[in-house]
Amino acid sequence: MGKLKISLIFLILAFSFGNVLLAQNFSEFSTDSEEYLKQMGSLFSKVNVKEDKDQCEDMFEKFVEYWNMGSFSKEMKENIKTVSNLMLKRRLKAFPDFYYFLSSNMALVEFDHSKKSYEAWHNSVMDLVRISAVQSLCGLFWKQAFIF
Repeated sequence: MGKLKISLIFLILAFSFGNVLLAQNFSEFSTDSEEYLKQMGSLFSKVNVKEDKDQCEDMFEKFVEYWNMGSFSKEMKENIKTVSNLMLKRRLKAFPDFYYFLSSNMALVEFDHSKKSYEAWHNSVMDLVRISAVQSLCGLFWKQAFIF
């Protein structure tokens, strides 16, 4: 009976750990724009809830257009990649965290915020992503920041 319990526990842990490894194929986003977009698309493709996944796909399609059309400056693209890597290291979720982060960047462009406004927002995001309680605060922050 003891061996069966140990085997069962081992299988459960191995399965759980395997799912974590499969959920994310990379530990850092690429600095190459094309590869970054592929990796981000891969992250969104793993969203499980259908409504959330559909919402992510729609937003990401628009984000890619903004990215490729030059709506984001070179500085903004670098900042997006930097924050994305920090979020990835913190194991933040594709939805809602990455979803609201990318949506907020698009909104800043859509509503023609000044460079000063963008920099203040970006600095706040950097501070937020660096704090230890980030996972519990991000969802609330993205929703608040998105509604400006």
